[in-house]
Amino acid sequence: ENQLYQVQLKQNSNGAYQTVGNISNTINGTFNFENLNLDANFYCVRIIAISQCNGQSLISNEVCTIRFNPNAGIDGNLLDWNHSDFQESDVLKNGGVIYSGVAPFLDVNVLCGQSDVYQIVAIDQNGLEVRSLPKIVEAITGSPEISIIQIATNVLSDSQVEISWITPEGLEPEQFIIYKKRNITDNYFEVDSTSQNSYIDNGTAFFERIYYYSVAYTNNCGGISPLFSTAPNILLQLNQQGPEIQLSWNSYTGFDSLFDNYVVKKYDSELNLLTTTTLTNETNLSENIAQSDFQKLIYQVEAISKDGLIAFSNLLTYKIPSSFFVPTAFTPNRDGRNEELKVVGKFIDEVELSIYNRWGTLIFRSNSLEVGWDGYLQNREAPEGTYTFTVRVKDRFGEEYYKSGVFNLIR
Repeated sequence: ENQLYQVQLKQNSNGAYQTVGNISNTINGTFNFENLNLDANFYCVRIIAISQCNGQSLISNEVCTIRFNPNAGIDGNLLDWNHSDFQESDVLKNGGVIYSGVAPFLDVNVLCGQSDVYQIVAIDQNGLEVRSLPKIVEAITGSPEISIIQIATNVLSDSQVEISWITPEGLEPEQFIIYKKRNITDNYFEVDSTSQNSYIDNGTAFFERIYYYSVAYTNNCGGISPLFSTAPNILLQLNQQGPEIQLSWNSYTGFDSLFDNYVVKKYDSELNLLTTTTLTNETNLSENIAQSDFQKLIYQVEAISKDGLIAFSNLLTYKIPSSFFVPTAFTPNRDGRNEELKVVGKFIDEVELSIYNRWGTLIFRSNSLEVGWDGYLQNREAPEGTYTFTVRVKDRFGEEYYKSGVFNLIR
């Protein structure tokens, strides 16, 4: 209750503590120091409790300020502080931590003319948090050092590809420059510039060949960032061997080390999603279509980055041909088996079956898969022997197929 406290201050590590004030009759509180040059020096503070009875004293721990000196340079913003007086130090930029460690730290993730607010947050030997004054630094660096490393392509049509990208965190570029090359070994040429984070390139044959893109950005000092990622359009192709189809595509490099996986999606003709297959690194996928319930299938490959950016291949449409046949013989003898000659098939919307006798005379015609020839000529049985047929079918997408041949009527 009658305790006397001395507040002491020293300047820098080699200074001596001086009493700058007294506090009495209190158990806690604050003490404000004035007229300190925090840019040129750092200061340490301690409190000494002196007994009114016997003059003995107890000395508190000391707490030191942070001498923080950020400077804009041609290579970036250089940040320096007295880190050796602390156990840990974090550099905050616009409120977020961008670095943890010792001084100095060079922030190259800056643009000329852009102002950023920096602050040092440190933990001293006693576990106490100390914060520096926040400092505003306007960058003067001319050439950006940070590249755009995540670029996605999206094949919109055979003549259009959309390119989109992620701007490195903390940057506010003046504009973006889109580069392109026709072969992987060629040099890039400039296509266009934009202030947006996406661009549509009008070209040709994106369903047939691969082009390569990269993106740079500029600052208001005229500096251009280096090119890094090469982003091709994903060319999805299909080959068939019997009932097996093989989907294949080129490796996607637009995300560099941030590539995560491929996703192959299959749709019906109305673009209703049927299946999704996730692949880690494979660039091919086989599928048996013999039992498919859908005649027209549409495939697309997505390449996904770890940050959620997605590159899309061309939409690849594959239509399974209509399949049908006519038996080589039938036996209309009323035994309940093979009593009619019909067209049997799959993916048939319209059918026309015509049957001719040995002299080429039309003796039967049906426009339904359910109606076949029962082996009768009007009201009498047709004689055994060889007959000819023609079949015309049309699928639901309007494509027509033709087949002709012979069969035997056996009683």
